[in-house]
Amino acid sequence: MTMNDGPIWRLTPPELLSPTQPECCEALWEDKSNDTVAFGLDPILWTDQKTGRTFASNSTAGANAVYAYSDNDGDSWIPFGIAAPNGGADHETIGSGPYPAIASVLGTPVNQGEAVYYCSQDIVGPATCYRSDDLVLVTDLQFWSTPDKAKRPNGTCGGLHGHLHVAPDGAVWLPVPQCSGMQGGYSAPMLV
Repeated sequence: MTMNDGPIWRLTPPELLSPTQPECCEALWEDKSNDTVAFGLDPILWTDQKTGRTFASNSTAGANAVYAYSDNDGDSWIPFGIAAPNGGADHETIGSGPYPAIASVLGTPVNQGEAVYYCSQDIVGPATCYRSDDLVLVTDLQFWSTPDKAKRPNGTCGGLHGHLHVAPDGAVWLPVPQCSGMQGGYSAPMLV
């Protein structure tokens, strides 16, 4: 799955086509766009590797304003359009991964031990991030909000954040490139 500006495409590698094609052949490109996320200036698409659920958002109008998810590689989408409280209007990022050991009690048959995280920024100011415990992002558990200029040992951090990452041990990290000439970021405090 890939997304750019609005259209969402599903690519099937040639070796998985029927009939099978050599790897050197072109992939099959299928338009799996969703009207919910077909407009906006800030597209983001993420597929959780464990569950296979794909999340798409495309907004500069507030967190989760244009948001949908699919469990069948884009054949159908479930729109969700309620803005999270205190959410930003720009530079969205979605990621997922396991809970840290200290919060493993939050794993359920529904979420399969995976949490989904959504962060957005108030244009170039601080980011607000949320965690979902049901793989839908309908829960509005705010787990951190970055300061506009965070104090770092080597100066301050600010500007547009990068895309959040969830490590195999459940640590969540939101990179920030402008830390007095160095790379820095914010790690999520875990709320159980």
